[in-house]
Formats: sequence, C-alpha cells, structure tokens
Amino acid sequence: MQRIPEKFVRKFGDELSDVAKLRVPNGRVWHVRLTKDGNKIWFHVGWNDFVKYHSICVGYFLVFKYGKNSNFDVLIFDTTACEIQYPYYCGGGLKNDENNLGSKRCKVEELDEIKTSDAIGDESEFKKAVCKVEISSSDEQNERIKFDILDLVAVLKDFGITVGRKFRFISAEEKERAITAVKLFKPKNPSFMVILRSDNLQKGRVIVPTKFAKKCLSSDSKWIKLQDSDGSEWSVLTMWYRKSCYMRSLRGLLRKKNSDVGDICIFELMRMKGFKVSVFSTSSTE
Repeated sequence: MQRIPEKFVRKFGDELSDVAKLRVPNGRVWHVRLTKDGNKIWFHVGWNDFVKYHSICVGYFLVFKYGKNSNFDVLIFDTTACEIQYPYYCGGGLKNDENNLGSKRCKVEELDEIKTSDAIGDESEFKKAVCKVEISSSDEQNERIKFDILDLVAVLKDFGITVGRKFRFISAEEKERAITAVKLFKPKNPSFMVILRSDNLQKGRVIVPTKFAKKCLSSDSKWIKLQDSDGSEWSVLTMWYRKSCYMRSLRGLLRKKNSDVGDICIFELMRMKGFKVSVFSTSSTE
C-alpha cells in the first residue's frame, strides 16, 4: 500500500474513483484499487503486483502525471535516478484469474467495473498535474526513504550540474524535484542549479557555486546574456564579493517567469552566448 501525496489529494482527490489506471511507457495499463480515509488516499489492491512486476525497490521514486478519470502516466526511476528498462509488453487483456488487482480474486461486479478496455486519454487532454511518490520501506510504515545528499550531488554531477553548499539543507521533496528537473531539461553543457528562496526573489540575484564560477566564469565583474526557453534574452551581471560569485539583475526574468519560492533554476553555459536558463516551477507538482 502506498499513500498518495497530500498536496495532490487536496487538489484532485474528489475526482478519483475507486480504481486508478496506471500506464507505463511500454503501453501496459495497470488497474489499482484505491483506499480512502477522509482526505487520505492510498494505492492499495493491485499496488504490490505493480511494484513486484517492475522490480521496484526501496529508494526508487515514481512520477505520476494525472490525466482524467483516475488515469495516470507513470515513470519509474531507480536509486541512481535513471529511468528503468520496462519489461516488454505486446498488448492484450488480462484473464480474470490473473488480473492485476492483487493476488485475491475479485468479485464479478468488481471485474465488470474495471474492464481493461478503459483507455487513457490523449496527451493533449492531460491536466497539468504531476505528483511524485518515493517508495517506502518493505514494512510499509509511513516513513519516507530520503535521498542522501551526497548521492544527489553525485547524480547531478553526472549530468554536469554543480550545486552550492546550501544544497545540504534542502528538503526530501526538493531533492526529488531536482532530479525530475534534470530529467526534464537534460542540459548538455556545464550547468549549475539553484532552488529559489525569498532572498533570491527580493534581491533579484543568485549565488553561483564557487567551484563552477572559478572554472567557467571570469574573475572580473561582467555583463552576460541569459536566454529563456522562448528565446527572450536578458542582460545580467556576474560579480565577485568576498570569494563568492553572484549573478545579479535577475528581477526582470524572475518576474516574467512568475517565479516563486522553491522553483528550481538550471543555468546552462552556452559557448560564447552566455547562459540558457530553465525553470521548473513548484506549480508543476501541485
């Protein structure tokens, strides 16, 4: 049994029926019965079969993209934050005595209610709602397994992304979102990541990780270009103060992006063209 995050339930819980349909990238749709207790909802009957079939272990995390009618597209990431290789699936239905609503046989009326012919809607019909679930320990307690910060830094380093010392203080949820942002934007050049705080928004500046700044930026104050995903360009100032490097004059960009506390920014160094900036908003997970 796996609990669905509270933020997601508050927004979409009333829309969920008694059975959720989980579709993985190989095309297979799994039917999992939901258990509800007030404003708490769990994936229940059928969840263990889903976990076992995909060899999901403690420390894995799953990204659920919600569509409509209790349909979810699901991506599965292992402990190295790499997406798993999904088992081959050639399509077709499931026999009644092999249905994936758990090892116990379901009543006839339950099987009629959850026929596998129910299809998930087109991509264009999906609501912009994503939730992430991190797999709990096998004793099914409510404790969440957290990414060790050193593991997270190592994963980001593999993608060529540098982070600052303050990353040691980020929450478990922010660690998961950081990995999701990397998977979404997939920077190809040296980059650094910042999770926005109120100070960044108020002063319109971010601290560039020292290791990245020493390797990639001039030791003198310098105006450089930032390019947004839509092609818009912004002039920002990089400057050093007491052995720290700052990127200033970001208010215009942050205001344009409707940035908020908790948003994740990836600054990707583009040769002779300044930086490309990508923002993963907190609204993407609520």
